[in-house]
Amino acid sequence: MPPDWGYESGALSFRFGELHCNGYDLIQSEGVIESEENQKFLKLLLKIPKLDLSGNYYVEAKPDPIPEIDTAGNLSDLSEENLRPRKGGGDSEIGSIDPDKEKWLDQARDQRNRLSSTPNGQKMLITYNQHNETYDEVFKTYPALSTAWQAGGATKEMASDTSQSVEKDTVVNDAKKKYSGGVTYNGNAFAQQLNVAAACLFADPDFDPRTGPPPGSKYWDAAKAALTFGKGVGGNTKNTKDNVNEMKPSEVHSTVNNHTGDLPSVSDPEVVQILQSSDLEPGGRMEGESDPNRIFLDEEDRKRIEKLKNAILRQKAENSEIRGRILFEGEVSALIQNTVLSFSLFRDEETSSWKTSPLIIDMPPFHLEIDDSKWEGEAGLVAKERLESMYFIRNLFYDSLIERISSVFETSLENFLNNQSDFEKGSR
Repeated sequence: MPPDWGYESGALSFRFGELHCNGYDLIQSEGVIESEENQKFLKLLLKIPKLDLSGNYYVEAKPDPIPEIDTAGNLSDLSEENLRPRKGGGDSEIGSIDPDKEKWLDQARDQRNRLSSTPNGQKMLITYNQHNETYDEVFKTYPALSTAWQAGGATKEMASDTSQSVEKDTVVNDAKKKYSGGVTYNGNAFAQQLNVAAACLFADPDFDPRTGPPPGSKYWDAAKAALTFGKGVGGNTKNTKDNVNEMKPSEVHSTVNNHTGDLPSVSDPEVVQILQSSDLEPGGRMEGESDPNRIFLDEEDRKRIEKLKNAILRQKAENSEIRGRILFEGEVSALIQNTVLSFSLFRDEETSSWKTSPLIIDMPPFHLEIDDSKWEGEAGLVAKERLESMYFIRNLFYDSLIERISSVFETSLENFLNNQSDFEKGSR
């Protein structure tokens, strides 16, 4: 964006207004091209020599923050190079991959291949990939979730330790080790699955603070899936946020291979309590909280989720209030020559009236002239590149003109036929 714009990167949109089209009233008759001797059938041809379309365009910009984590990859922190704004929709040069991240990705692919080589591993991968699109959407849309995921650097530190554990088959979740912010491996891992579940609930466009997303919401399903994952890990490995059962990578694979294949259920009340975290007094407990088979939030969880909820709801409110700021504006025009209209008239003897066949409009291709002489800087270059590939804009104008011609013609023809009918009645 321009240096004085207030934000580095933005999302551009095109808006058109004050549109006018002249020439409808210049319809010329090309004559009757088919008829019958008794004049009960006529096929007519009309032509509009010239249509002049004119109006204004507006290229508007809204803030479009760049996610700080790789939402399309392994959710690791992006490098400074990859955080720089790039041209939307183009083949922009992508920053170099961090050597550690490249190594971690290779390891992740290898672990995935190992899992996919076993029936249980395949089932697990299929199950936990079902909601990836929703998770990706929520991470990209709400920076508050990315910030929570980073956990002040703890998640990246854990990724590094996990990588070393995979190489040497040593303990992954060291019970004694503390990461940034004083969190443990288990503590941060379980906190993150809860963060993702909560963010999915709050992200639903139809979210209600008391009841959550509406029934059948993909966000509700994604939240439940995240909670199911955490619950499944706890039930099969005896690991929880506070209880640590140290495990090596080889032991994790054995646990997957020996699993029954059944997933734990997550009830609606377990999900709803996330929404009600702020309603509990410090140290308060919910009904049935002593049940070891249910998920419950402790006070730390509630505070963190409440903070995440406030951030997401605030962003939703701000986004709905943000109006696009005009970056460029100018005139748009088009000249459409020799549009041909054809239709048929039928005489209905039973009703003593004329009927028409559907109108056929043959409009030739036309060029949309957009004055981009003042589109300057990087934003101007991006706008020009995007406009060149936006063929649907011309199609939208084309469809709108066809619709307008049809409307004008049908109204005029209806008036003509009504007058003709009145004339015939009066002459009897």
